[in-house]
Order: sequence, then C-alpha cells, then structure tokens
Amino acid sequence: MQKLKELEQRINRLDQEKAALRHQISKEKRQGDAKRKILYGIAALSLAEQDSAILERLHAYLDRTVKRPNDRELLGLPALEGEGDD
Repeated sequence: MQKLKELEQRINRLDQEKAALRHQISKEKRQGDAKRKILYGIAALSLAEQDSAILERLHAYLDRTVKRPNDRELLGLPALEGEGDD
C-alpha cells in the first residue's frame, strides 16, 4: 500500500513538472512571437520612412484593418463611423 502511495505522489510531482514545462514553453513562444512582430514593425516603419508610396500603402492598410478605437487613436487614424456616438 505504501508503494502505491509513493508512486501516486511521484506521478503527481511529474504531472506538476510537466505542466510547468508546458507553461514555460508557451511563455517562450509568446515572447518570440511578440519579438518577431516588433522586428517586422521596425522594418516596415524603416521602409515607410524611406518611401512615401510604402508609407501611404501602410497607412491605408492600417486604416482598413485596425478596428479597436484605442489602437486607431494610437496610430493617429480617424475614428470609424459610429464610434463615440453614445
């Protein structure tokens, strides 16, 4: 009976370790994704600063795709129709 209890405790510890490792892997993946997005953003802004046509296309794309009011404000985009009509 004692051996069974010890094995169950070991299984529980291993399950906890597995969960912690999965959490760490997920955290590292999110950090990598965020860093990748930042680097792409830096590259896009750098290109846009050098070429007004790229800047205009980027601005038009953002205007079409960014929907959240706070994000639009941060990017200097006009509010969408119907926003702020409370």
